[in-house]
Formats: sequence, structure tokens, C-alpha cells
Amino acid sequence: MTGVPENGGGGPVATPDPHAAAVLSDVVARIGGSLDLQRTLQEVTAAVVELLGFGVAVLNLVTPEGDLVVSAMTGPESVRESLTGQRHRKQDWEQLLSESEPRGRLRFVDGRKEDTAPEEMFFWVPDIEVDDSPDSWHPLDALFAPLHAADGRMLGVLSVDLPVDGQRPHEGQC
Repeated sequence: MTGVPENGGGGPVATPDPHAAAVLSDVVARIGGSLDLQRTLQEVTAAVVELLGFGVAVLNLVTPEGDLVVSAMTGPESVRESLTGQRHRKQDWEQLLSESEPRGRLRFVDGRKEDTAPEEMFFWVPDIEVDDSPDSWHPLDALFAPLHAADGRMLGVLSVDLPVDGQRPHEGQC
């Protein structure tokens, strides 16, 4: 969305970004062309990268055994090399999410603070410079979107990294 003008009722009215609408239309067409779950998940992570301004998107889904496994990802080849096949216990994910900072519906891990990730968990860390600005994205920062069913069961976690603007999200952006 490019702007939020006021409507006659005083509430905000979103102004659509024409590029985002075209990209979303393309994604819907690609997803609709296949009933293959893996391809659909891959299209979702690609759309997150393309539309939301991140260099990386990784989708972890809960398995029938209860673990979360990396199921789709978009980003540099080093992400694929590092994360393909990674599996972590649901309890470890729940601990990480509960200890992270709420940002709207999302969860943010501040890489400048003490490590909150359980030792058993492995994460890809981008090779970027550390900027001293408090609003700059840190290589150890993480932003997660927990995915839950209507009944509250965890379905998975979408994680993003490398925001194209190099900045951490503010509460109002999430």
C-alpha cells in the first residue's frame, strides 16, 4: 500500500500499489496452475520476498510427528544450502516465539540482545555488516509470523530476513 488517505467516515482507506497488485495476480495465477503443495509453498515464499521487501523468506511447517521442518524458502543459495532439511522440535520454536518481542501479530528477535534461541536450533545468519544505528537490521535479528489454525494449533512459522531497506520493522508496520 502506498498511502492511507482518510475517507468520508474518518477512517483510513488503503491506496493499492499497482505493482503489488500485478505481482499478487501473477502469484495467484502460478499457484492456481498447480495443485502441487511443494510448488504452492515455494510460490508463497517467493511472493513474500517479492511483495514485502525481504531478501529471504523461509516456511517451517509442523509435521505429523510434531516437529517443524523447513518446507520452502526463497533467497540466496546459501540459505538453501544451510536450511534444506532442517528440523526442530515444536517446543523449541514455542520457546523462541514466547521469548521474542511482539510486533503486532509478528514476533521479533533482537540480535543485539542476549541469544534467546534454544541451543538445539540452527539458523542461517546473513553475512552483512553490523550498523550501530538502533533501527538497522542486525545479522542476528529475526522476524517470525507464527501460523495457527482456527482452533489455535500451530501450523508453522514463516520467517523473513534481510529487509531491503536494512531497517528493523516498527510496531506499526507489523
